[in-house]
Formats: sequence, structure tokens, C-alpha cells
Amino acid sequence: MLIEVIESSASVSPMTADVAGALQVGFANDEGQDEEILSAQERAFARSLSSLRNRLRDLLFVKHSALFFTGHAHFNLKQEEEETKAYSKAEQLRQTLLQVCLYSHL
Repeated sequence: MLIEVIESSASVSPMTADVAGALQVGFANDEGQDEEILSAQERAFARSLSSLRNRLRDLLFVKHSALFFTGHAHFNLKQEEEETKAYSKAEQLRQTLLQVCLYSHL
């Protein structure tokens, strides 16, 4: 189900799909059994997965900031081509993060 959502979006790059997929792992139960009782091992796995997902999201925010500041540095150095590349990469990553944040709250 998750792969179908990611693959159906034609404008999504492979990197964006991988990031979005990694951040969305464990959010939706494919079988629709939301009220299923979890074992202790499954609860521990879910906590671990949630922790890893949060770490990945935080690191991607840091990467976005670095790309944005790189674009700003190129702006100050009057390097338009590099500035545009850095800002576009930052924007792409920001869109991915926003997309994933929206899915995680559904």
C-alpha cells in the first residue's frame, strides 16, 4: 500500500520516495486491524521504529538547513548556478518532509 502511494506520484524523485518510505514505515497497518493487541516484543519494536523515524526526521531537518545555508553562502558569493542548485535541493527535501509529516498525522 505504501509503495503504491509513493510510486503513483510521478513527480517524486527516487531519493524522495526512499526518504518518504523510510519515514512512513509502521504508520499504516496494511490489513486495517488498528485494534490488534500487540505483544511485548511488537511494542518494543514499535518504540524502536518510532525512535529511529524521529532521528531520521531530525537529521533530514539538519540536512535541509545545511543545504539552505549553502544556498545563502552562494548567494553572498554571487554564484547563481550553485545557489540555485542548493536552494532547489533544500526545497525538494523540505517538500518531502512536509509530505511525510502530513501522512503521519492522518
